[in-house]
Amino acid sequence: MPMVDENGNRPPVEFNHFRKHRFVNKFESILNCPADCNTKNYVYVLTCVCNEFDFISESKFRLEERLNNHCQIANNAIRKFLIGNGNHRNRQQHEPYGQSSNKDNMLLYQHTMQCSVAIQMFLEKNPAYWPFVPMSNEQANQDNMSYRSIRSSIITTATTATTTTNNVNPTDDPEIQNYFAHLPPPPPGFKFSKRQIEKQIDIFRKNILNETFNNNVYVYNAAIIAVMPPFTTDLFRRIIHSLFVTHTEAKLNTLGHIFMNNDNIRL
Repeated sequence: MPMVDENGNRPPVEFNHFRKHRFVNKFESILNCPADCNTKNYVYVLTCVCNEFDFISESKFRLEERLNNHCQIANNAIRKFLIGNGNHRNRQQHEPYGQSSNKDNMLLYQHTMQCSVAIQMFLEKNPAYWPFVPMSNEQANQDNMSYRSIRSSIITTATTATTTTNNVNPTDDPEIQNYFAHLPPPPPGFKFSKRQIEKQIDIFRKNILNETFNNNVYVYNAAIIAVMPPFTTDLFRRIIHSLFVTHTEAKLNTLGHIFMNNDNIRL
């Protein structure tokens, strides 16, 4: 499967007979037999769009179904990371293979929700969530100065134009206050600018978080790396999966490593 483009658009499924695949740790494998869009019973790899982490898995379902499922869970995980778990519960989109809350503790999704490349792709398709990305203190202070100047100009020319935002205090509305209480606190050295906070208030007032968002942003590159012979068992497929996990040193796999690796994984 070709690389996801910079906007997270879904690539066409392309299968190459006996193709060679290079993993993040430089280990290489050659596909053992031809595969197509209807291939089932195989081992596959997901590579994050940052190209720094691999995840090995196996399935008896078509690759497109698996990739769709992975990306929907990942997109929900990114959304939860931006707006907070409490706010995320207000709107969980349907997922065909189960709720993301049961799966997003996997290292695969824990990495994705913190990956700047994946988050950037999510925001390109869901620009309404940009106000939930905190700025550095310096950037926020500069934005506050710029925004103050713009607001002063607007107030001077048309006072009524800012009435809806000037009179809004999140503590005046219990529902908005609850939204703010569930927002993740910015990390040290970061904060939200006044412009961002006003946009957040507007989003909460308009219930935009309850609207459908684009959860089909493809944040992984996928490839089938081994096809199982006909009539092989699930156990055999999982053994092959374990061998790939071990040889590729797949950092996002919790299970499957033949040799224990106690090194801390930096996501």
